[in-house]
Amino acid sequence: MIDPKDREIDRLKLEIERLQQHIKQLQESVGSWRRKVQDKGPLRDCIREGFGNSKHYKVYAVQDIPRDLPIQQVLELLKEDFLPSVQPYQFERVDFSHRYDGWLVQVYQNMYVNMWNLQKK
Repeated sequence: MIDPKDREIDRLKLEIERLQQHIKQLQESVGSWRRKVQDKGPLRDCIREGFGNSKHYKVYAVQDIPRDLPIQQVLELLKEDFLPSVQPYQFERVDFSHRYDGWLVQVYQNMYVNMWNLQKK
C-alpha cells in the first residue's frame, strides 16, 4: 500500500516539472520578443494582390511578430491584432518569408466575376 505522503510527494514532483516546462516556454517567448524589438519596428504592406477561384486575395508582410515564436502563438497574435484591420477579408494562410523577414499572411474575400462567358458587344 502506498503511503499518502508518498502520493503527495509524487504529485508535487509532477507539478514542479510541469511548471518548469511552462517557465521555459515563457522564457523562450520573452527572448523572441526581445530579439524582435532589438531589430526593427512593425511594417505591414500588401505585397501581392490578385484574383483566382472566385476569390480576391491580398498578401501582407507582417514583420512585427517574431519568427521564432511557435506557430500557435503566431496565429493567436494574427487573430487578435492583424485580422481585424483587414476585415472584411478572411484569413487563408500564413508562411514565414526570409525575403521579407516576416510572416506572409494571405487573406481573401469571395467575389464572383464571370470570366468564362465573354460576349462580344
